[in-house]
Amino acid sequence: MDHRQDWTYALVIPRGHPLEAERAAASYRAIHACLADGLRVQGVEAVLQRPNEGAAEARGVCFQRAEVHDVIHAGTGEKLAGAAQKRNKRGLLFQGSIWRPAAGLAVDWEKFGEDFATGLAAVLGIEAERTPWPELADDEVSGLAERYASPEWLESR
Repeated sequence: MDHRQDWTYALVIPRGHPLEAERAAASYRAIHACLADGLRVQGVEAVLQRPNEGAAEARGVCFQRAEVHDVIHAGTGEKLAGAAQKRNKRGLLFQGSIWRPAAGLAVDWEKFGEDFATGLAAVLGIEAERTPWPELADDEVSGLAERYASPEWLESR
């Protein structure tokens, strides 16, 4: 799947936080409910995929079929957003994306990001705080691009 048109995000939830302690399905549902709420504010008919819907033959293929608690379009059933989560001794890493073409052209992604962050903050019991993107020098960016595009790095994953 080509993810160049995705709106992506990542969350790191520390060990011991109530959402980290939840079962995977519960944390997935809670985060995707915030995402669906933010999309609905933008006029997108976003809902969560319910259990026992969709075709099992496409299981696990990005944006081909919605898994339980993925975000789908209420009218078309088209998958709008999905995610993955990984837990270890330090906490929960949650990474997801929205397929922007399925959400429609009228979405104000800046406003959506603010609404999504506000909803997440409420669920997490924290206050949302805007953090600017880090300023990197051109040589830092080119060095990072070279490192992560190298065959050695790609093969070591």
